[in-house]
Amino acid sequence: ARRAARFVSHGLKFRDLLVTGQLPRDMKKGNKPMSNTQWKYLFNCCRMPGDGCDFNRTYAPDLHNHIVVARNNRFYSFDVYHANGEPLTVDEIEFQFKRIVTMADAKGVDPNPVGILTAENRDVWFHKRKLLLSGPKAVSNEKALETIQSSIFAVVFESSKPVTRVEVGRALLHGNGRNRFWDKSFMLTVFDNGKMGYIGEHSMSDGLTTTRFVNETLDKLFADKESQDIRAHPSIQGATSALPEPSSLEFSLTAEAVSGIKEAEATFDAIISTKELSVLMFHGFGKEQIKKWKCSPDAFAQLCIQLAYYRTFGHCRATYESTQTRSFLHGRTEVTRSVNVDSLAFCKSMSTDALKYSSKDLHSMLLKATQTHVSYIGKASKGLGCDRHLLGLKLLMREGESAAIFEDPAYARTGHWALSTSGLTGEYMDGWGFGEVVPDGIGIGYSVQKNRIRYTVTSRHHWAEAMTANLERALLDMKALCEAHTVATKAKL
Repeated sequence: ARRAARFVSHGLKFRDLLVTGQLPRDMKKGNKPMSNTQWKYLFNCCRMPGDGCDFNRTYAPDLHNHIVVARNNRFYSFDVYHANGEPLTVDEIEFQFKRIVTMADAKGVDPNPVGILTAENRDVWFHKRKLLLSGPKAVSNEKALETIQSSIFAVVFESSKPVTRVEVGRALLHGNGRNRFWDKSFMLTVFDNGKMGYIGEHSMSDGLTTTRFVNETLDKLFADKESQDIRAHPSIQGATSALPEPSSLEFSLTAEAVSGIKEAEATFDAIISTKELSVLMFHGFGKEQIKKWKCSPDAFAQLCIQLAYYRTFGHCRATYESTQTRSFLHGRTEVTRSVNVDSLAFCKSMSTDALKYSSKDLHSMLLKATQTHVSYIGKASKGLGCDRHLLGLKLLMREGESAAIFEDPAYARTGHWALSTSGLTGEYMDGWGFGEVVPDGIGIGYSVQKNRIRYTVTSRHHWAEAMTANLERALLDMKALCEAHTVATKAKL
């Protein structure tokens, strides 16, 4: 509870800067501003199920100063600001968290977890939400939903105690699905052994937005007095007794709503039973060394993915790397297609054609492949990729219209992302990831840190462990090439 309280306390200061217009805007290289429109979806926001199309609902930050807390499939809420506008102290937030955990543990696990409905197929959730808004307690149920939706963000207290990176990864990626409200824009998740992570709702914003919030909040947290000396924080008793008790958000469910929840639980469990997750935490080198090898750290990490995939399956397939386009107003992403002629040539030369080339030739091919990738990223970030333009044209077609390109099997194949990848930065994060985007695909979340590289691999077909093994092998092989053939830069006198 203390760790969560400290994060929330520093996080509220970040939110205050944002809502008062004092948060420094996001900038890219060359001191050029980027679109900041995604920030409005981070706090006091919730994804809403729609009839055929979802939408985001935002709430006025000056009118909604509460957070929602989940424990044992139950939801609670309390204001994190006093009536005079002052935020609660760390001690006060911790006191409220402990109150909630005690209240929820006394009641036990709710056998009818409303939160699991938000993990349903979106159209199914749209219809099942109506079940919550029917019956004699429809008004109070709607008020409870509104409290969750309008909260600053959610804090989830899980009773599990994951230890390994795989256990933590699975607990954050899905857990048992019940003790969550997956539509919230941001959920801080705390486990009973003190492990902590977060979940970001991706439809409304991209990882770089939430990562900045988390990184800057952790910067403040690790720089405060308590991080320097654990003895610095006083006893919380006495100063918190006047705080109002957190509100318990109760749902009164009809038999039909309970049946809908049970269906959602069965659906969720069936999907998760197919999931595999594997983690590679590679300590051999990181971005500092890769730069000395005169390579882009991201391009190096991506080429490693291609080589590992080729060695696992014997071929390369369509690969998606998310590239931000926030140089444009409301910009989100474009696809950097990681598979290209040069990357394929390198993968083949390192595998099936290995005996045909010298070590120096292989290193030259490595450099060429990474340089090509950097070029592709530059074009994608400037809106010069092809995928978003084609998607826009496809969505503009009216009912009854057709275009040959969208019916071509080659177009369908090239947009079937067998590999979906994305990189985030941050020295504090011990892991991050996401699920594969097609049933026969692989999802890879990675981070190239100063002195280590981390990959989290997901799949449904027992491919994840083979991929992480081949990722490690690829990193070591590429390291050997770079160490053998990179000419050290002479120090200037």
